[in-house]
Amino acid sequence: MRFPLTRPLLLLLAATLTACGPSDEQSNDPFAQHNKQLQKMDQAGGMTFRPPEEIVRTLGLVPKDGRREVIFLQATGTSPFSTYQNNLLRVLASREHGFLINPLDAAGQAATQAQQLREAITRKPFAILLDPIPDPALEIAVAEVVQAGITVISFDQSVRSGVTLVHTSPEAIGKAAATLVIEALKRKAADEGKAEPSGRVVQLRNGDTPIWSEQISAAFEAALKAQSSVILVHDAPASSTAESAHRRMEEARRIQQQYDIIFCHGDAIARYASVHAGLAKNRENTLIIGLGALPGRQEGLELLRNNDIDATIARPPLVDLALRILVKKSQDKTFQPKAAYEIAPLPVTPKNFDQVLRGGAYTLPAF
Repeated sequence: MRFPLTRPLLLLLAATLTACGPSDEQSNDPFAQHNKQLQKMDQAGGMTFRPPEEIVRTLGLVPKDGRREVIFLQATGTSPFSTYQNNLLRVLASREHGFLINPLDAAGQAATQAQQLREAITRKPFAILLDPIPDPALEIAVAEVVQAGITVISFDQSVRSGVTLVHTSPEAIGKAAATLVIEALKRKAADEGKAEPSGRVVQLRNGDTPIWSEQISAAFEAALKAQSSVILVHDAPASSTAESAHRRMEEARRIQQQYDIIFCHGDAIARYASVHAGLAKNRENTLIIGLGALPGRQEGLELLRNNDIDATIARPPLVDLALRILVKKSQDKTFQPKAAYEIAPLPVTPKNFDQVLRGGAYTLPAF
């Protein structure tokens, strides 16, 4: 089936990612203009008092409203992608009256996440959604949770034993980016009357998620080798800040002088790389590819719409499929999910931008 987010819901989620600003700016932002109306729609259906989740966690209170608790353990809760996951899960779960979502942030610490898993055993939740931090100690904690009979859905293949894996493989992302690069250079070669495509490529990995980014990089480099005249000339880590991206772009310009394509492991990095290319007066000659394709101000879809970047790889949030699995399990006691579900990433370009806005960026696999 197609990605279930309707455009109104997409707009609502975009608004949750948009920083507060002057009302006139909001009125000109197509991703936020219906925010108030959609918030009212989302809140329809009754409101009952629930203590803030921080108090619930601190005092060890058990939800009393009859809903099944789903604990969402995030490796980090501060990145744009993790924020999008959390907001999407909350919006979708609000339409499933049987679930209470309880997100916890491990702040990048495997020991913290392992402790959160063990504490979850005493809470006896209906399920745990896990964005794991790769670490042997975490695998031991997951085994203890599974032994306690609690359903665990993992969002990364680093944890897959005894759990249901719902993921987009970093290898698939790297291959999709390489295909986009090669196809773009083929079109460029055809326009120039050349028989073979050629080009010089810069890659900026995401230093904030080094293991995941290294896996993307390995697949990207391997796929580029299928076209011997397409060369990766510069590869460096960058964080999602203007200073870091600009520093890495200065290095690339100083060492390589000329390049045709920049692949960034994050739309924020791509945004700053684009700014740098503009300042260096070579933006028109450089194809910039991001990763994420999130809605919201200064996020991937808006950057593509405004021509700040030229393409982005849509990264599925995964939580929607995970929730569908939990709904199925709650309704059908005999249902046994598959061991693994993989959702393919999709390159988003100006050519399919409108289609993505209308129908979504990916297809959910069948149960």
